[in-house]
Amino acid sequence: MLLIEADSYGRYDLVAQVFASLDSEGTVALYRELKPLIDEAYAEIGPPNSKFDDRLERAFDQLLAVPVLEGPAEVEQLIVTYAWADDELEALSGAQRHFLRMGPDNVRLIQGKLRELRAALAASAAE
Repeated sequence: MLLIEADSYGRYDLVAQVFASLDSEGTVALYRELKPLIDEAYAEIGPPNSKFDDRLERAFDQLLAVPVLEGPAEVEQLIVTYAWADDELEALSGAQRHFLRMGPDNVRLIQGKLRELRAALAASAAE
């Protein structure tokens, strides 16, 4: 049995802390200000008749659906890489599996900020 060493999660601590430190209202205000440019760029690279807001909402949904693992995280060695030993975890999307590798504390921290941002976006849209 191979377990992820809990100390390895530390490499993501700074990223999680910086993300969690974002001012939600300020981030949403900046997003709203840049939205015309974001929409224009997404129209060029995104699927036809799709909206960036819909893609962003799906990204929120995916990351918020990632379970917070309590206790040891078992992996299996493939040839060069590792896979989650739990089939349900391995069935998650690539982004979700990588998010899990950030460790439970960082996942909780980032998910908390994602919930704040989602609420701030909803409040901003209602105005």
